[in-house]
Amino acid sequence: DGLSLSAHYAKVWTGISGMPEQELLSAHFPMKNDKIAFGMILGNRNIGSEHAMFGSVDYTFRIHLKKNILALGLRAGVDYKDENFNQLYFDPNMPQDPVFVNNTRVEPNAGFGIYYYSTRFFAGLSIPTMVTYKFSDTVSYSYGPTLQPRFAHYMFTGGVLIGKKDGFKWRPSILAQYLGTVEDYRLDINSMFIFLKDKIWLGASYRMGGNSISSQIVGILEFKLNEQFMAGYSY
Repeated sequence: DGLSLSAHYAKVWTGISGMPEQELLSAHFPMKNDKIAFGMILGNRNIGSEHAMFGSVDYTFRIHLKKNILALGLRAGVDYKDENFNQLYFDPNMPQDPVFVNNTRVEPNAGFGIYYYSTRFFAGLSIPTMVTYKFSDTVSYSYGPTLQPRFAHYMFTGGVLIGKKDGFKWRPSILAQYLGTVEDYRLDINSMFIFLKDKIWLGASYRMGGNSISSQIVGILEFKLNEQFMAGYSY
């Protein structure tokens, strides 16, 4: 119910050059009319030879259902991508694949989500990326947007808070993602323990996925410094 700001930094496989690195800044702006809120995300991402900057604006309409809230959200955003394949090594004795041509792209996008929550549980379903961009064929290598539902990204999340208000609490949750292909899915099973009057959050997450990702175990530690600030680290 107040202005919320969040900063996020992630680096994967820190000992290898060119591995994924991402910075995110998000903000949530409630209005005097508590049925309406706005949000914003700004990000920067580097993966190998690709550099991307992206941003989006969100609009939320909240419906009060006694003690629970149903929120409906819309998103409009744009990605700027710059691919510099000069950073890659190509076999000089082989003809260069026409896909690997330096290019810069601007990709508009849109998303939708629905979120149902109370002080004890939450569940959400969203399509954060409704427009996907693909090569249309293997002859001309033309690149463009598609609105085919089977290529869109889908996400589902849910969780529950168990325990006393000022005592020890446990928050199990899940996050399921479908990223456009049958093989490219992810499932996160999370468990957070909250104690010392909500000041320390300690937990773990197990991620399993399709062919593009191996299983991962993540440890999470968060500190609630006061009513306005939280800091966390995961490995």
